[in-house]
Amino acid sequence: MQGACSAPRLSIVKRARIPVASSGRPGGADDGRGGQDPESPSVASRAIRTLRAEGLGAVASKAAAALGGGGAVVVFEMQPQRVLDRAGPVPGVLVRPLEQADLPAYAGSQPSTEEMVEARLRRGDRCIVAVEGGSVLGSRWASTASADIGDIWLSFPLCPGVAYSYDAFTVAEARGRGIAAAVTAALFEELVEDGAERVINAVLPGNPAGQGLARERSDALGALRSNRLGDWIVARCEIPAGYVGPPQPFKGAVPSS
Repeated sequence: MQGACSAPRLSIVKRARIPVASSGRPGGADDGRGGQDPESPSVASRAIRTLRAEGLGAVASKAAAALGGGGAVVVFEMQPQRVLDRAGPVPGVLVRPLEQADLPAYAGSQPSTEEMVEARLRRGDRCIVAVEGGSVLGSRWASTASADIGDIWLSFPLCPGVAYSYDAFTVAEARGRGIAAAVTAALFEELVEDGAERVINAVLPGNPAGQGLARERSDALGALRSNRLGDWIVARCEIPAGYVGPPQPFKGAVPSS
């Protein structure tokens, strides 16, 4: 049952140690999204002692005080009619699933390498692209396995019937033509046809443009938050049960949208 799939409101996760060379992300260890860093292991020891003596709430509070805050994303659930109503045909542009032959053009226009794209496809993620004259103008990805959110250093397994849409991108010169809406609608329809009952995505609170677009087609569910404390992450789930399971260390494979 979907209601049985739920992330705890508060939890502590051991950070993944991903070598810079294999992280598949620009910025490596300095981007705060899963790379190694020189933080003292004594911080983790203090977190464990606080957990045992005072509980998870105290750990979260002390983490926020020590770090001056933490990462957070707002989670939205796409609403079918609003997604489809915003979309329309874009003259001269073909909207379809990503094909192997598209990879060089995709990598040339997006902030991703061919290796990153192939890794996503191997694990079963899907991508819809907008193509015009051999150029990839826009794209959007989705997973039915997990929501990997680098901005809060965590990955969340998805509950049955839930899909996670991520990494929406439109090249600057093609924006304003309705490409993003068309790609999102096509991806949504494909996910629903394959059995998804709910489609979610995550947007940074500090991204007003992304928040505005999300609210046009989606309803906000709540937030996922984290505080990093040495080798540990204090995770807070503020969305209803039935969407994501208990958090895991960030896999370092994909960025959030």
